[in-house]
Formats: sequence, C-alpha cells, structure tokens
Amino acid sequence: MWGASATEALTRIRSFKTGQVGSAARIGLEGVSLLFRQGGSLDGSHFIFCAKRCRFAREAFSNRRARLLSGLILASVLGTSPGRAQHAALYRLQPVAGAPAGLAEAFANALDPQGVALVTENGETIGELWLRREVPLQADAAGSDYGALAEGTLVGTLRFPKGGSDFRGQPIPAGVYTLRSARIPEDGNHLGAAPESHFLLLCPAAADRDLGAAFDFQSVVALSRKAAGTEHPAPLMLLRPKEQTEGQTEFPAIQQGESGTVAIRMKTRGKPAGSAGVRDFPLALVLIGKTEL
Repeated sequence: MWGASATEALTRIRSFKTGQVGSAARIGLEGVSLLFRQGGSLDGSHFIFCAKRCRFAREAFSNRRARLLSGLILASVLGTSPGRAQHAALYRLQPVAGAPAGLAEAFANALDPQGVALVTENGETIGELWLRREVPLQADAAGSDYGALAEGTLVGTLRFPKGGSDFRGQPIPAGVYTLRSARIPEDGNHLGAAPESHFLLLCPAAADRDLGAAFDFQSVVALSRKAAGTEHPAPLMLLRPKEQTEGQTEFPAIQQGESGTVAIRMKTRGKPAGSAGVRDFPLALVLIGKTEL
C-alpha cells in the first residue's frame, strides 16, 4: 500500500488551488476524491484501474496532457515520486543465448533458444526471459490472444540470477521458473486488484517436469505456491502489447504500463488447436511493479 491514508489524501487533494492546475487536472482530482469516497484502494495499480472507471477520472485520462497532469497530481497525493513515470528509461534489454540450465529436456527443447534479459543502467540483470517456440491456443477462444490461453499453458521460462519478486511483491529466490498462464478470478476478493486480468504464474522448474501435464486453475496455483513458499501463487502480470494499442511494432522492447510498471515486450507464435497454421503471438510481461492481489 502507498504511504497515505484516505483522509490525508483527500486533505492534499483539497489543498490544490484553482490556479495551480489546469482544468483537465482538476477533473482528475475530482475523480480521485470520488474514488476515495467510494472506498477505493490506495494501491498503485488498483488505484489507476478503479480511477479510470470513475466518470470524472475517465475524462482526465482521455488525452495525453491530462494523463501527464493527473499522473503528477497522483504522485503528490500518494506520496510517490514523479520520476516513477520514467522507470522504463532506467533499463535496457540484452540478448541471452541458450535455454537456462535446470529445465526438463522437453521444456528446454520447446523454448526459443534466444532469450532476452532486462538489465538496469548499472548492469545488474533483473531477469532473463525465454518464450516457447509455439504456444498452444484454444481453438474456440474469443477476444484477445491472452484469452486464447488455457489455464496452465506453458508460455515460457524466467530466470532470476539474484532473486526477484512477483506482482504481489513476494520475494522469489534465485533460480529458474516455468511460466504458466492463469486468469484472475472474477470474484469479490480480486475485483479491481490489477489493471489486467491475465497473468503468468512462476512455477519452480525443479517441480514442473511434465510438459504435457493438464492443469485447471487450482492445480496451477498450487504448483506456483512453491515459487514463493507462501499460501499465495507467484504471478507476473501480462500487459496488452503496445502494438495492439499504439501502433508500436518493435520486438523485443521495453514497455511501460500506465501505473509505472515495466514489461518486456516479445513475440512468439501461437498455434490454435486443430489448425495446421500458426500466427503471431505478442505479449508483454511485467517484471517491475506490484499490486495487492
């Protein structure tokens, strides 16, 4: 949770004078105020997710200038740094050749041997990502590509050289993890907990040895709990690739989400069940950022 109570946030909202912010930013403030009055969360991603569904805040997010103003105001209200919006500039990508050690042979053979590492400006590797050469897709799935993923589908592998964290903020030990698909349940415990509903769950490679294993939501969650060693699975959020929303086509690339998250954007191939053909399957996996799930 971010460092402010609802009362403190409302007090700071009301302290802004008319002459200090533009009309679009004031609309954003009204949306913030409304959200708190409706019991909105102060968590960053949950906050943005809910705020965009408030009538006033939707207007504030409707153009680039208003989003910038609102972002600066939210940083002030919630006690965060405006520099958070520049996260993506602090990282770079570099190629990684060869699948990581520790995978079952069938998993290693299923991966594209060319991986990508997310590296800080100081040269520290956050994580290394490899995608499956061909990701199995459901034949009758509607909507986005992520919606075509069955529960527990193997999508790729991630290695944390020095340990890392999941989208809940849980520490994850150094090691190699398979990435299996899952979708947040649409229930009262998870509604609005994140701006996207599709995730890849970290599963310890040492415990995930059967490439052809069938999963439902509960079984893939049970496997993922072993990654963090807690009662919760270890999720990493999937963003919609920017190529689908802003015409960006560069792969691989770093993609920044609205709530300050930083993702690796990559592309592999998807193979619908019962089809002889394959199609492009782009994705963007968040490695920097967290929320309460």
